[in-house]
Amino acid sequence: MAQQVSDLIVERLLAWGVDTIFGFPGDGVDGFFESLRTHQDKLKFIQVRHEEAAAFAAVGYAKYTGRLGVCCATSGPGGVHLLNGLYDAKCDQQPVLAITGHTFSDMIGMDYQQDVDLDKLFMDVTVFNQRINSAPHAINVVDMAVRSAYGRRGVAHICIPKDIQEWKVSNEHRSSANVPHHSGDYKVGQSAKPAPSVLQKAADVIKPASTPANTTPTTATRAARQTKFINAPLNTRTAPHSRNICRTGKDVNVGEEVTIGRGGRTGFRVYHRREEASTLLD
Repeated sequence: MAQQVSDLIVERLLAWGVDTIFGFPGDGVDGFFESLRTHQDKLKFIQVRHEEAAAFAAVGYAKYTGRLGVCCATSGPGGVHLLNGLYDAKCDQQPVLAITGHTFSDMIGMDYQQDVDLDKLFMDVTVFNQRINSAPHAINVVDMAVRSAYGRRGVAHICIPKDIQEWKVSNEHRSSANVPHHSGDYKVGQSAKPAPSVLQKAADVIKPASTPANTTPTTATRAARQTKFINAPLNTRTAPHSRNICRTGKDVNVGEEVTIGRGGRTGFRVYHRREEASTLLD
C-alpha cells in the first residue's frame, strides 16, 4: 500500500510492466530512491556512472526490447545531463520515460540551489512533459506519460519536486473533476497491417524483379523476422533509413549478408545500391 507520492509513482510503473530503471542518485530524488529501495524485490535499479549514461541505457533498453525504457536523475544538473541520451530516443522514436527531481515546491523560482527549470528545458525533446503537484495528480501524470511515450513514440518527462516526493498519500486536495480510478494502466498496440489486395499487388511487382532492394524503416527493428522473410527468397539487400539505430543496420537483425548500411548524408554505398536496383521496396 502506497504511503508516499513516490510509492504511488513506483507502484504505477510496476502496473505498467516496468521492471528496470537506470539512474544515478542525488539529494533531489531522495524520496523516489527510498521507494525504489522498498520495492527492490519487484523493480531492478541499475546505477550508472553518469546521468547521460542512464538515458542512453534506457534508450538502448527500449530499442532492443520494444518496452518502455526508464531513467531517473536528480534536480538541476542531473536532469540536464539526461538530455543527450533523450535526444537519441527522440530521433529514433523510442518510448522512454525520464523521471527527474526538482527543488522544494515552495522554493521554485527563488534562486535556490540547483533550481533549473527542467519543465522548460525538456520541452523540445519530449512528447509529454509535466510536473507532479500533489498525490492525486501523480497517478494521472504517470499514466499519461507512459501512454504518450508508447503511443507517440517518444520521450515523456515527469518532474517531481523534492518535498512532494515524500508527501503522504491523501485525497484531501483532489478536485471534483479528478475522478478516482478513471485513468487506466493499459495500452493498445498499433496495427498497420495492409489489406490482402495491397499485399498481392506488391508481390506482383516484387516477384519478377532481378535485383530488388528493400529500404527498411526504423519501425522494423521490432519486425526482424518478417523483414528476413521478405529478403530471403528475393535475395534483396536491406538499406536501413538514416534514423535507424546503427550504421550497419544490425539492429534490424536480418543478417550481415543482406545488409548494406544506413542511408542519409553519409550513406553513399546505400545510394549506389538503390540506383542499381531494378525494384526498390520503400
